[in-house]
Amino acid sequence: KEKYRPNGVPLSSEELQEMAHFFPIATLCNVKTSKVPIIENPPFYPELQSVGIPLIDFSKMQGITFVDTILISQARYPKQHEWLPLIFHELVHVIQYQLLGIDVFIEQYIKGFIEHSFSYENIPLESNAYELQNRYMIAPLKPFLVLLEVQRKLNIFWLKERLVRAQNMKILVETFLDFIPPNIY
Repeated sequence: KEKYRPNGVPLSSEELQEMAHFFPIATLCNVKTSKVPIIENPPFYPELQSVGIPLIDFSKMQGITFVDTILISQARYPKQHEWLPLIFHELVHVIQYQLLGIDVFIEQYIKGFIEHSFSYENIPLESNAYELQNRYMIAPLKPFLVLLEVQRKLNIFWLKERLVRAQNMKILVETFLDFIPPNIY
């Protein structure tokens, strides 16, 4: 973020006007976009690839978001009709960062990638962003509050995760109790 934000530009008045029907104005006013020749893969990628870990190739992406800074690849620059949907998608990630914080966002992104068979499209944070982007594209004149939609999705996700943890804990306790002689408890 620190590398790209200083050269970033605020959203245009057209982008602000369009996105204000879906996102908080304070969020939109804080976001910056930065055009880069290509979205670079992190410097540690070759090391991970050398041990056979499947990775997302960021260089093939049109955009990526770092907290409140959206990078747009000039090598994969979107067509005019793709521009606002791309900005919308990346703004969903801005909201996710706001709600989760940087560390939890990154943890959930990586965890989602691993748990969904190293499939970018099936990362829950990406699925959520694509789902909301598609909803926007189908009905751009039908406003909805992305913040509330993302919150709801995250609450469902956290609830499912808590249930899994509770079930695992119950199994752990039952297993532990199996080893304790009955006359002790």
